Amino acid sequence: RHHKSRCRLYRFHKGFRGDFRSGEKMSEKGKVAIAESIKPEIMTLSEVSSHLRIHRTSVMRYVVEGRLKCHSLGNRRLFRRNDVELFFENQVAPESVFEKEV
Repeated sequence: RHHKSRCRLYRFHKGFRGDFRSGEKMSEKGKVAIAESIKPEIMTLSEVSSHLRIHRTSVMRYVVEGRLKCHSLGNRRLFRRNDVELFFENQVAPESVFEKEV
């Protein structure tokens, strides 16, 4: 069985690739726009961990601490992309918080 979103993405890319068979090259801005447009709104635990580049255990620790919002559906943990992005924006390195003494 194929996952619906994978099939949709495959059809999208297959059809999109057909537009460039004449030899045109796609610009970097075009590639970024396509990547932005196909991002899912709901992410799994493994997608969040790879997106943030941290271990799955760390993601779950942030959930238990209440720092990252999570939704349970059966035994699956699902995250909204906006919540993950907001969590990332709120993380500030300690060295950037302290002001330099003059």
